[in-house]
Amino acid sequence: MPQPERQPEIFPPGTPRLYQECKLISSGEAAPLRFQSSLINEPFGGVSHLVFLASLHHSPTCPAENVVVKLASKYGQDVHQFLESQLLAPKLIGTSSMEGIPTAYVMERLSSQWVTLHDLAEDNAIDFNRRSGDIHTSLMHIVELLRGKGYVHGDLRANNIMINTNTLQGEGQPDIKIVDFNWSGKAGVTRYPGTRNESIKFPGKPGHRIQQGDDAKLLEIWWPEILASVERKLLST
Repeated sequence: MPQPERQPEIFPPGTPRLYQECKLISSGEAAPLRFQSSLINEPFGGVSHLVFLASLHHSPTCPAENVVVKLASKYGQDVHQFLESQLLAPKLIGTSSMEGIPTAYVMERLSSQWVTLHDLAEDNAIDFNRRSGDIHTSLMHIVELLRGKGYVHGDLRANNIMINTNTLQGEGQPDIKIVDFNWSGKAGVTRYPGTRNESIKFPGKPGHRIQQGDDAKLLEIWWPEILASVERKLLST
């Protein structure tokens, strides 16, 4: 009896076709990966061509896990996993690498109560203003943790800082996670990219090594600006 013809797999528009599975960090086993869509790159609007929503299929008997996939030719995996061990970054679940193309880094998809610090300042100025001291203290703690390991993040700006809005109402420290480790690595070794947004006042020059104090310097560059923006919003309401 003739076998039914196998239907070609349909890939959502704008998603990669080469990354069919990833190697799980926990076990080293391969798990099927199914892309869903490009991630809307809030806070700037538009679509990111390097970050995607996907589902990871650990086994036929388990429900698929919703994940985020980031494509990167350079990525500070050690820095990501260090902050993950401190509960300060999304869980890095697996990777998919092939010669000649960027590596896919598969990570936990944070739930909807997580927003970028940029979006918190834009959309909820009252909570940002009320908890700004605690948020700044938490960020400086993260910088010191990285310093203690000889690491730098390199791009520690408000759009790369996620905050759990459910933790803003109490008196404890807000729950924060850091994302986007493309520039991360060992201080004095990893470098700024040769091309970047020059409207941002980074501490180091394009292509130069990222130094140990650069994360703290960058934080102190944009922090007063975001505070001033929040204050203007509050005065206008």
